[in-house]
Amino acid sequence: ILVSRGIDTLESAAEFFDFSWEKVPSPWLLADMEPAARRLARAVEKRELITIYGDYDVDGVTAAALMVRVIEELGGRAEYYIPRRAEEGYGLHKEALSEIRKRSRLVVTVDCGISAAAEAEYAAEQGMELVITDHHQPGKELPRAVAAVNPNRPDCRYPFKDLAGVGVAFKLAQAAARLLAGSDREGDELVKKYLDLVALGTVADVVPLLGENRILVQKGLESFARRSVGLAALMDVAGLAPHQLSTWSLAFGLAPRINALGRLDDAAAAVQLLLTDDVQEAGRLARILDDANQERRAIEERVTEEASAMVEAEVDLDAEWALVLASPNWHPGVIGIAASRLVEKYHRPTILISLSEEPGKGSGRSIEGFDLYKALKALGHLFERFGGHKMAAGLTIRRELIPELRRELNRLAHRWLTEEHLVPKLRIDAQVTLDEIDMAFLQDLERLAPYGTGNPQPILAAESVALRKGYTVGKDGSHLKLIVSSGPGGTGSGTDFSAVGFGMGDRLNQLEGAARVDVAFQPKINLWNGEASIELYLKDFRLPPEEARQRLFLEKLRDYLKVQADCSLAEGEIVPSSIPGTFPGEVFDWRSGEDKGALFRELVCKPGAALLYAAVPRYAAALAERLAESPMYRGQVGLYHRRMDAEDCLHLREMLERGELSLVVAAEPWDRELEHLFARLILYQLPITPVGFRRAWSFRGGELYLAYTDKDLERNRILWSRLYPGREQLVQLYLVLVRKEAAGEVVVSRSLCAEGTLDLEWTGICRGLRVFVDLGLVEVEGTCSWEKADSIHIRLLPAPKNKLDLTKSISYNECVKWRAYLDSYGLWALHTPVSRFQEQDAWGVILGA
Repeated sequence: ILVSRGIDTLESAAEFFDFSWEKVPSPWLLADMEPAARRLARAVEKRELITIYGDYDVDGVTAAALMVRVIEELGGRAEYYIPRRAEEGYGLHKEALSEIRKRSRLVVTVDCGISAAAEAEYAAEQGMELVITDHHQPGKELPRAVAAVNPNRPDCRYPFKDLAGVGVAFKLAQAAARLLAGSDREGDELVKKYLDLVALGTVADVVPLLGENRILVQKGLESFARRSVGLAALMDVAGLAPHQLSTWSLAFGLAPRINALGRLDDAAAAVQLLLTDDVQEAGRLARILDDANQERRAIEERVTEEASAMVEAEVDLDAEWALVLASPNWHPGVIGIAASRLVEKYHRPTILISLSEEPGKGSGRSIEGFDLYKALKALGHLFERFGGHKMAAGLTIRRELIPELRRELNRLAHRWLTEEHLVPKLRIDAQVTLDEIDMAFLQDLERLAPYGTGNPQPILAAESVALRKGYTVGKDGSHLKLIVSSGPGGTGSGTDFSAVGFGMGDRLNQLEGAARVDVAFQPKINLWNGEASIELYLKDFRLPPEEARQRLFLEKLRDYLKVQADCSLAEGEIVPSSIPGTFPGEVFDWRSGEDKGALFRELVCKPGAALLYAAVPRYAAALAERLAESPMYRGQVGLYHRRMDAEDCLHLREMLERGELSLVVAAEPWDRELEHLFARLILYQLPITPVGFRRAWSFRGGELYLAYTDKDLERNRILWSRLYPGREQLVQLYLVLVRKEAAGEVVVSRSLCAEGTLDLEWTGICRGLRVFVDLGLVEVEGTCSWEKADSIHIRLLPAPKNKLDLTKSISYNECVKWRAYLDSYGLWALHTPVSRFQEQDAWGVILGA
């Protein structure tokens, strides 16, 4: 896993696992840190009121709370200002600065300000001093300020560029504390108490959890909420116990609750929660945040549903590779989350615009390969203002310009993206077997934490695991639960694991009939009633190649059965026209074997595919289905017949060429062009005619198996009697005709074969009618090519008074002769030694017909 993430040396691995504080770079390496820290320290010493100007997201809220806490602990005076999203929007605003000036002349920005050149100029004109801390990309010119601390400044030599806004604020607090506390160690100890706020803001802002961020978050998790009654209250309403703390619980349990008020109303209450030392007050504020989060979720779900409906109704996804949607009914505070949901669903860059006021406020999310900030910059003339980065951005735009934005963004999408970009990809960190997943493995895996952007929780893949069971769970069946095992399909050895796929309930039908499945998952420890077990969180699943082939085979088998249902058995040519040459390969004699299963156990160990010959189509279908359901051959069985279309023939050939099939079952003469793709031919049943047997000896593969037995001869005798009727079959046929005449019917059709009342094929019925014509029992209308017809019109003649002599019928005698010939062929094929088959005179038995 480490190597796949670029950590491929002992030194880089040691550094990855090193959380020592000494690895954290000095704050003085940041450009402008010296004037920023000294101005802040002087204000603390002089007890100037310092205004911390933050942002309404978690990064900005935690940064503001952190700065207020540290300043007050150092003996200074501080207040905070958080702009309202709906009324003011992101960043510094002149109106806000004008209000702040009445109380404070020193403003420290956190998580904002680096692009506020006009606002900074206004502050200077008003006699205010500005210290900017930010992590967003700066413009060409820095704002006028006492200092602008930002690791992304082009002239900044700080070694780590991916600090969140709260991380940059922490560095300023650290530097000021070092100046005021008397020593670097004492200053660091003071600010390290607030690393839980740094951890929360860093995780929530989705910056890479590598390098310094990894250390800050890890140490923040270790001391999380030990001193903050506000964070403890927030954990309580989120239902999080201390042992459940992780970057995941911060990102999805705590951060949304802090974000909720900022999205819907005023985030100031969130800052107050993080600043209060009153337990009751913290509980009250936490409940307010929790209620706001529930409201936010309901609004977000409605917006997401409406936006999805608009896509389905208005967007041609083949033509539009970027989505731009707008509505006056959407709350501007949730459109960013809703855009993320649409990116997950449609995997296209997406901008949602709230038109609840003019100009409209938009929020966008992107996919790999499409730099959203670069796109907005190229279309900057359309916006009142915009900002962001590659994967997320915000904007304001006039209503009438939205159609142009939609056109131009799609033009860029078609230029920068390929169709491959529009297919979501899941990065797999390691291939494993389920036998490897145990508690010790999870403990090793946990050493890779904390997880987040740049260091995501590993996704593992296990291929072709046994699928014991699959069903939906949840009150609306929206989630999927699988029971999977490393053992063989059905029953057998191997530990069972519960695998849960959230939101995957509608995909259960994809697993219908499957015995195995490929799963991509994250293993988690599940605690229930004091017991720990391992549960797999599904990220995706798919059918393994053998299961996909199995599904395709079953579809083709159903088609084959439909085709064969309309066809009666016809023997075609009977007597070979020539003697085959000596078989060039090896002949294996299994004719006396009682256990044909042993044959398949032998074949499965041999390289190359086998062509398996069955006597008639219905036997071939039953045999193919039985073999395909066996664990040995599941997904490795194909079917060949003469009515296959060209596409199916090509697909069969390609699967054989790729080595994906072990057995192909056929009951009809096979295409000679396919022979070179088979290593062996198995005469599983005795061919119904000598012509079929002779064809087998002309097989050009290396091995020939004679696997038919005396039971197959008995089965063939029944088949031959259905083609060449004897006395018993003729009596049955005559009685059917008598009943039809009594019912007023005078038509004999092929449907008689399907009714099962006669042990005759259609050709056998036609031969029987010829016998009756010979004996004066019936008259038949039309020509004598009855076998090609679907029905025959007949009239019964008066029955003779005396018993009929069947031998007076030429047609009857022909039937007797051919049954005798075929019976002698069957005995010859069953009892002739293999060595004699290689001698040409042995074939006289069947050529002498």
